[in-house]
Amino acid sequence: MAPATAFLLPLLSSVILLAAAMSVRASPPGPVVTCRSGNSNCTVTNAYGTFPDRSTCLVASVAYPGTEQELQAAVSVAAAKGQHMKALSAYSHSIPKLSCPCGPAGRGLVISTVRLNRTVTLQLESMFKRSIKNKVIPDVAFENSISSFTTAAPYSDNIWYPSQAKVIYRDDFKLPISAPGTGLNDFIGLRA
Repeated sequence: MAPATAFLLPLLSSVILLAAAMSVRASPPGPVVTCRSGNSNCTVTNAYGTFPDRSTCLVASVAYPGTEQELQAAVSVAAAKGQHMKALSAYSHSIPKLSCPCGPAGRGLVISTVRLNRTVTLQLESMFKRSIKNKVIPDVAFENSISSFTTAAPYSDNIWYPSQAKVIYRDDFKLPISAPGTGLNDFIGLRA
C-alpha cells in the first residue's frame, strides 16, 4: 500500500463516520395518550406506540393535574362517578394490564403525571421511643387474627414457627421520648 493511500483511507473512514453520525436525528417518543376530542375518547399506548400483545387500551378521558389539589379533585370526581382509574407516567408502561384502567373498555380515567408539579415536602417527626412487647401464642387459626393485628399495630410484626406450632407477635408502638422505660428488647429473633 502506498504511503498516501495508507494516510487517506483512515481519514476517509473518519469523514464518512462523522457524516453518518451528523445525519442521525433522534427524538423522544410521542405522547402515550391520544384523544379524539379534547381530553375525552382516548387511546393509551406505551413509549413504543403499541403494546407487546397488540391490545388497545381505550379510556373515556384523561386528566392532567398540575398540583396536588387538582389531582385530589380528579380522583374525587372519578370516584363519585364510580370510574376505574390508573396513574400514567410520561412513557406509560409496556404491559397493558398495568397502564389501562380495569372495568368496561372505554369508560375508565387515566391520570397523567406529565404536568404534575413534583415538589415534595418532608416533615421531620419528633423523637420517640418504641414500646415492644412479644406475645407467644399457639398457631391454631392464627391466619384469622393477622389482619386485625396488623391494623391495630401498624409497626408490629409476627413470626410463625410451624415446626413448633406457635406464632410470636411483636406489638410495636411509638411512645413519647419522655415515657418511662429502658428500651431493651430481649428477643433476638425479632430485632431489626
